[in-house]
Amino acid sequence: MNDHQGAVPGSQALCTDLRADCLPEFRFSTVDLPARLQFDALRNNISAWVEASPLQDPAHGFRTEQRSWQLGPLAISWTVGQEGVSSLRNQARTRRDQLDHWVISLLRRGEHRCRFGDETVTFNQHNLGLYGMHMPGLAERDEAEWVVVFIARDALPEIAPSFDALLGRTLDTALGGLLRSYLDGLTRQLPQMTRAEAPRAAEATLAVLRAAITGSAEHCAAARPQLQTVMRSRVTALIRQNIGSARLDPTRLCRMAGVSRSQLYRIFEPEGGVAHAIQRERLRAIRRALADPAERRSIGRIAEGCGMPDPSSFSRAFRQEFGMTPGEFRDVARSAGGSVLPDSLISGQPRPLDAMFRHLRS
Repeated sequence: MNDHQGAVPGSQALCTDLRADCLPEFRFSTVDLPARLQFDALRNNISAWVEASPLQDPAHGFRTEQRSWQLGPLAISWTVGQEGVSSLRNQARTRRDQLDHWVISLLRRGEHRCRFGDETVTFNQHNLGLYGMHMPGLAERDEAEWVVVFIARDALPEIAPSFDALLGRTLDTALGGLLRSYLDGLTRQLPQMTRAEAPRAAEATLAVLRAAITGSAEHCAAARPQLQTVMRSRVTALIRQNIGSARLDPTRLCRMAGVSRSQLYRIFEPEGGVAHAIQRERLRAIRRALADPAERRSIGRIAEGCGMPDPSSFSRAFRQEFGMTPGEFRDVARSAGGSVLPDSLISGQPRPLDAMFRHLRS
């Protein structure tokens, strides 16, 4: 990102990337302000839709950072706040601004304690919170990091009854978990997204929302590419977290991921199957360890620690994947000072020609 344009330091700015085609981003921060002014800046920033009150002495400071983007009918905001705040949206305010957007809240750290009428609900790292801007409510939080997605009601009129039935609640279903992973990943990609990519990203997000909110076969089928990508990422993360277990197999993965065997096989079919995906992640973990100059374990111990205790089958699989034996690879990596080609450029995956040129070495 370049410097803030026309901004008050430590306040707010519309940021644009050095690329002319980048997706515009709005930034707000209190970090550069004196501590005694931070809460007032935070309160003013959100005063258009809620009334903020401190849960501690504001003189001690309220360090908050926020980044926001718009994707067509979606507005997505990432925020990290280090001090406790309550936010009130009362009935007078809802009548005055007439906003009725749906809202999805995703906590990365901490929790939000929300009250809608007589109901109290807690949004945390394990669920998604759903509510509407037409609903009066009070929310309290301590230190937290969260993502909020605002959805124009007109963008999804066909699922309005299903969405409205979930408001003021948490979405704890399997499809809700996929939606959470999808929205979290999308938010992490927004700083690099171009204007040209934004319409496609918005349409993909609406497809995933339709599937997660309604659970209908029709909407799930329409969102299958996006849902399978998210599920593949989740299962791959589980493989990496359990890479040292020699007992890690498709059956255990199904239990951990909460999917059926047929679903799991369908997700990894383009990559040669589940067993192949597990083996590939093991080999890549071993390869990274072998390339680490600080790694002092023997090759056999490294392989065993990554769930491949049989030396002969491991060595054969490593050579087939990377074109050399583990010992040859370690020698090459050490002679290069640990600088080796990334996985995507040595595992037979397609790659742009210019990427190959950039990684050529004399």
